[in-house]
Amino acid sequence: MGLIKDSLQLEGQVTGKFQGNTINNIVGNARLHHIVLRKPSSSISIDSIVFLAEGERSNRKIAVQSDMLDATMNGEIDLASFPSYFKSVAKRYLPSWEIEQKSSKQVFDFALKLKRSEPLLLLFAPFITIPDTMFVNGKFSTVDSTANLNAYIPMVEVGKIKVTDIIVDGVAMDESLNLTVTADQLNITDSLYVKNINIANILSDDSLRFNMKLSDVDAKNQLDLNGLVEFNEKEAAILSLLPSNVIINREDWKLEEKVNFDFHGGNIHVNDFELANGEQHVKIDGLISKDEEDVLNVSFDKFNLVTLAGIMNPLGIELEGKLNGNFQLFSLLKNPYISADINSSDIYYNGREIGDMTLTAKMDPASDLVGMNMEVNRQGTKTLRITGSYDAKASENSLDLIANLEDSEIVLFEPFLKKLVSDLTGTVSAAISIKGTPWSPIISGDCEFRNASFTVNYLKTRYTINDRVGVNNSSIELKDLDILDKNNNKAVANGSVDMSNPLDPVIDVQINAKKFMVLNTTAKDNPLYYGIGIGTGDFVFKGPTSNMDIDIKAATEEGTSFNIPLNASGTVSENDFITFVSKDSTFSETRGSYFDGLTLHIDLDISRNAQATIITDLGKLSGVGNGNITMNITSLGDFEMFGEYVILQGKFTFTAQDFINKIFEINRGGTIRWTGNPAEALINLTAMYEVRTSVRPLYTAAGRQGTDQRVVAQAEMILAGNLLRPDISFAIDFPVDSYVKDELQSYLSDANNVNQQALSLIVRRSFAPGTGTDLTTELNSTFLSAGTELAFNQLNNIISQSLNLNFVDFNIRSLNEASASIRLLNNRLILTGGITDRRSQLNDLNVFGNQVASDVEALYLIRKNGNLLFRASNRLNNRNFLNPTDEYVSAFGLVYRQDFDTFGEFFKRMFMLTRKKKEEEEENPKPIQEKEESTSVKGSKVN
Repeated sequence: MGLIKDSLQLEGQVTGKFQGNTINNIVGNARLHHIVLRKPSSSISIDSIVFLAEGERSNRKIAVQSDMLDATMNGEIDLASFPSYFKSVAKRYLPSWEIEQKSSKQVFDFALKLKRSEPLLLLFAPFITIPDTMFVNGKFSTVDSTANLNAYIPMVEVGKIKVTDIIVDGVAMDESLNLTVTADQLNITDSLYVKNINIANILSDDSLRFNMKLSDVDAKNQLDLNGLVEFNEKEAAILSLLPSNVIINREDWKLEEKVNFDFHGGNIHVNDFELANGEQHVKIDGLISKDEEDVLNVSFDKFNLVTLAGIMNPLGIELEGKLNGNFQLFSLLKNPYISADINSSDIYYNGREIGDMTLTAKMDPASDLVGMNMEVNRQGTKTLRITGSYDAKASENSLDLIANLEDSEIVLFEPFLKKLVSDLTGTVSAAISIKGTPWSPIISGDCEFRNASFTVNYLKTRYTINDRVGVNNSSIELKDLDILDKNNNKAVANGSVDMSNPLDPVIDVQINAKKFMVLNTTAKDNPLYYGIGIGTGDFVFKGPTSNMDIDIKAATEEGTSFNIPLNASGTVSENDFITFVSKDSTFSETRGSYFDGLTLHIDLDISRNAQATIITDLGKLSGVGNGNITMNITSLGDFEMFGEYVILQGKFTFTAQDFINKIFEINRGGTIRWTGNPAEALINLTAMYEVRTSVRPLYTAAGRQGTDQRVVAQAEMILAGNLLRPDISFAIDFPVDSYVKDELQSYLSDANNVNQQALSLIVRRSFAPGTGTDLTTELNSTFLSAGTELAFNQLNNIISQSLNLNFVDFNIRSLNEASASIRLLNNRLILTGGITDRRSQLNDLNVFGNQVASDVEALYLIRKNGNLLFRASNRLNNRNFLNPTDEYVSAFGLVYRQDFDTFGEFFKRMFMLTRKKKEEEEENPKPIQEKEESTSVKGSKVN
């Protein structure tokens, strides 16, 4: 039939029953099922198609039903004269159209519901997609000379172009045929779109008058275009643009005179097209054709480059400046080339001064080469000069150019690298040659960067380069290239960046770094993990920027702080990747995965100089420790973790319903182990909550007589199993006053008693007296304690952030207890002091009485890993049988801490028989039995 160019194979089964001797009197039905349409490149299946024809010509019904479409026609239908009928409708408004007409009566209505468009589009328009159901309705009558057509199409995709909510209304009347087309939005790219499209057409007397409106009246760019198409049977149609208004970047442009576009022999003749905005003018005149002699002239007079924002901004380019001059475009429809004489002044590119630019390009008739000379001058310095020629007739190696750059702004290259880096600053000097073609240039030469600074998009880290690189066949060659981070720490890069496709460079780079910043992200940048990473190791980048593999093998350095959020929910203020879309929106604005086109493998050796934080629904676990962690992340965002992390020192902030807020100290030796899913980590750690409280309620609960003495009590929360759903048990300890545990050994041997008292200590900051107490009093005490601690925890955060002192910690625990610590000498000297009001009630603000106790402690880490330290303290005396009358006791001593598997190993390390091995192992302590040895000399003083 010649309807399609490609071959087509139809498979299926047909059953039916019908009768008739012409197309107009056939009645019956037919069913096609198990249908398969095959083309060389694709195939598609249709479940079934049912055809139905019934009634006589004056009252016929023709219907088609299938999973692809439903269609019906009802009325007086003459199928044989259908083509002639529709031609006669057009002839009414195009009287110069010479065609034969056969009169035939038609009075029918028509309805179409296209549910699945793929089979039809596969045959006739495979580049078009209609993903949703479309509707078409019509009513046609030769009796009263009417023809009405209405259609609604939710979306049409043509390649990457999308049009949504298309409505077509057509009405044929005695004098004219009116056709209106509206659409909600036309998406040209992801960031370039046009909203509210309205095209009105009136066809009559061999003329088509049209008006095209684009965008709302308050949009940045608008179009109100009027036009006329004149038809003549013996001549080509003539398109004329009538006076119209155009708003570009909120500037009013006028098309004041009638402009004709003549179409002859496949050529387009543009006659005096001119857009004006004040003193700005753009003129177009000439021929668009295949002939090398035909030229289209384009001239600019005082044209403001800001006007191009609608085109440039989606590419990440902001231009300022004035453009003057003209272009000549030759052979536009076959082998185009340009002759130009233009200049632009005061150019600013993304806010940075570029200077003044001049460009001349002229054809040499003798050689058929276009000679080119381009210069950019900034403040008296010629920052760019390009000279050479362009062979318009050559299909290969048409370029022969030499480019010299002298302190040119590297921001010019940002559009080509925007997938990888952003915010480029600095300059480049270079001498390069440009061969190949305009669409595939081959660049070679040398470049020198001066204070070239940029931000790596994925890492959010900023780097600076002051070095030279070579370019060979459009590939940038890196040989021992020095890269500095913002702290002036250095990394050395080797490899290449292939710029053959400048929009998607191919990278093959290896970087060796020492104490180098490799991560500087927030939760908004990366929801899987974020923080500051300082590392030493090897970093390998391979592949195009659209599909890159990153392999990192590194060890953490001081200053590292990374976070892994495993909690199920987030807040809008923290996560700008949460997008709200109205329920009637056709396009839902979605953000692609942060890892689109990126595969990441990280092998990380974590040392105690790195701060790690894991956020769960139970609270925030943070601390320092040792471990080796492997992380794998795919381009789809699949995240895996393997390895074990041993906590040396840390805190667990337990939260519940935004009311209970408790800070636990994590005991040394706790572990977190990952075997794949980060949320399925296994933990084994003990978190300790310490408070100074009265022991009387505890003795009361145990059925013994007690005192109001306030002692340091510790509630231990033992967490084991799944990180997000741990098994929790409790214990109680008295580190200073061990006699309490001895005296209440029988009561505390019951696990239920321990759990009750530990929870009371955590929630109420006091022990529970057991049965027989006033419930209201206990509830009030609980709410007051939890509320004041929550408030004081927030106060501690505010004080720390306001003072911005990283080496000072404040800890106000309640109305009668506060402490502070200062870390000096690179965290090796720690001074801690605190005060405690021992009165059961606060009657005044006197903080110097004998009921207000104070204590102070100094720690000095003799070894950096903390296993040997010097300790001195002055603390409150509690039942010290050596000095029962002294209120305070002073002490100093050495504390040695060592992990071991056997006592033999312990004594070997004690006497340093294997010193070298010992020093290596000290950096990676094991979570096993530990022993603390201390020697101290004690003295006393009277307060």
